Amino acid sequence: MSTLKYRPEVDGLRAVAVLPVILFHAGVPGFSGGYIGVDVFFVISGYLITSILISDLEADRFSLVSFYERRARRILPALVLVILACLPFAWLWMLPNELVSFGKSGAASLLFISNVFFWSESGYFNPVSDLMPLLHTWSLAVEEQYYLLFPIVLALLWRFSRRMIVPLLLITIVCSLALAEWGWRNAPSAAFYLTPTRVWEILTGAVCAFVARRDERKSQILSLTGLLMILSSVFWFGPEIPVPSIWTAVPVIGTGLILVFASSGTWAARILSLRVFVLIGLISYSAYLWHQPLLAFARIRSVTEPSPLILTAIVGLTFLIAWLSWKYVEQPFRGKSQLLSRAGIFAFSSGAMVLVPLVGFLIVMTDGADWRRTPAGLRYSEIAQLEETLEVNYGLHPSCDSSNFSALPDCRTDDQPEAVVWGDSFAMHLVPALRSSATHLSFAQATYSQCGPIPSLAAQGSVTSWRSCMEFNDSVLEWVLDAPSVNVVVLSSPFGQMQRDVYRRDGTAITDPDERRSAIVESFRELSDLLATHGKSLVIVSAPAQNGVDLGICSLRRQAMNSSQDACDFAVEEYELFRSDMIALLRGVEPYVPVIWLSELTCYQGLCNSSEQGETLYRDHGHLSIKGAEALGARVDLAGRIKAMISTTDQQQAATKQTSR
Repeated sequence: MSTLKYRPEVDGLRAVAVLPVILFHAGVPGFSGGYIGVDVFFVISGYLITSILISDLEADRFSLVSFYERRARRILPALVLVILACLPFAWLWMLPNELVSFGKSGAASLLFISNVFFWSESGYFNPVSDLMPLLHTWSLAVEEQYYLLFPIVLALLWRFSRRMIVPLLLITIVCSLALAEWGWRNAPSAAFYLTPTRVWEILTGAVCAFVARRDERKSQILSLTGLLMILSSVFWFGPEIPVPSIWTAVPVIGTGLILVFASSGTWAARILSLRVFVLIGLISYSAYLWHQPLLAFARIRSVTEPSPLILTAIVGLTFLIAWLSWKYVEQPFRGKSQLLSRAGIFAFSSGAMVLVPLVGFLIVMTDGADWRRTPAGLRYSEIAQLEETLEVNYGLHPSCDSSNFSALPDCRTDDQPEAVVWGDSFAMHLVPALRSSATHLSFAQATYSQCGPIPSLAAQGSVTSWRSCMEFNDSVLEWVLDAPSVNVVVLSSPFGQMQRDVYRRDGTAITDPDERRSAIVESFRELSDLLATHGKSLVIVSAPAQNGVDLGICSLRRQAMNSSQDACDFAVEEYELFRSDMIALLRGVEPYVPVIWLSELTCYQGLCNSSEQGETLYRDHGHLSIKGAEALGARVDLAGRIKAMISTTDQQQAATKQTSR
């Protein structure tokens, strides 16, 4: 077996990596950049494993079989235990679609392709990700995919072109980082999860191994600077920082500085070698494995976000279980008195990589075992049926939500509609509310998902291009101006463009948030003036109150767990903080265009309701459900409010003109 000089400060560095990750996922204030702990782990992994490989190559004892045996002993026993421990809780508490996703993720984790799976499922910062027990295994998949090839490539270069190893590593680092920079702008989810855009972080550790191998280096300034770079990233970064990107170089380079220059005797090494940090570092792998399932199942079972006291208890429990896992699972498989022989560990690995995916396959084939009973005594099949009603298309016709706008008969309630509902999916969900209103309003639907109704400006969506969005809005506006029956234009969107680059017609991007807001406000003012010259009025309906939680799933879980009706309600302050960008934009628009605030229709006395007349108001994180929209429209007469607001605005404008004369 390979041996290296033990460096307690490296174990301490592992603690600096794992603690922020756990506290970030637990929602502890002040650790908004805690996710960079994964990047620190990547660098440490690259350093340690490359150091072992170099030691083996120099001693002429390199063996691929031995290398993969060490990886299997290190990774699989604890991972298999965590997945198996999750199964009973997933069975008891997860909705059918969630159990299906869990089954797939368990299989993907054991096959080390979970990064690909989660890339296809959701974003890391998506609120739903908090409910995925195995989400964190994506980083293990990245490492194992990397280590499938790296030892082979390194061994070949060592034999045939040893001098080219470090230059080639540096070239690969630059190319991977460049790909990451391109990726976060054009394919952010793929850039986050997939190995090509993460390789540069692991290779940075590999380069550090080559640098540190020649002689022991020591620098008080550089090692402390490295520690400061990591800590500043933990406390100052947030979800708005693109990862991986050039920003990620801050913690990555910081980790490299510690690995190379924090030799024994430096202040950084002394800090990291403190007993508490070394102990946490030793159990860091198990702590990383256990923290996400514990937090995810706590959130699933409690329906809403657990209290700070419960989250604190879970963090403490994480380290207790991690110590037990390290002592009784990791150590027996990896220590000197290894529990299994080489043949045994490979047989165990092969069996696990067949058994767990097989269980996942059975879960998928049974549709998440929807015959199970919920803690409330219902069958999960009943909950699944309720979920299906939330997911049904709520527009006039599925073909009406398309990039190719055409006011076909299926996309209007009358041959001569008096209004047009224009926007993205947040305009489409107004259709049931308008149709259930006491006041009759004939209208046409003009919607294109992820395409905000902002003439002459557009943002890149995950499934739409800014060019197709701009072309769609141009065609809608042209139709509206030529439609003699249309006298009311109703726009609606959450205006997520406020958080992304907005493009002008010439392809130039508006990146400054203040400039972006001003440009959008001006676009609405010009649209209002243009419509007025054609005898038409404009009104904007805001998106509903949101707080980042999937309120549709929350409502279903409330019924499954027999929680109170108002378990998913949330404070107005949460909404105002979460949608501060949309609120600021529409406040700037209000002097020119009347705005109907849906939040004012669903939030009372500081609390925003998640249900309407006994019906679930939301279908997901922000869209209205069909029945919820119908109940809201009937109660507040949304169509009547639109007509009344237009009438009031017309009277005010007429009075202003009369006064000016």
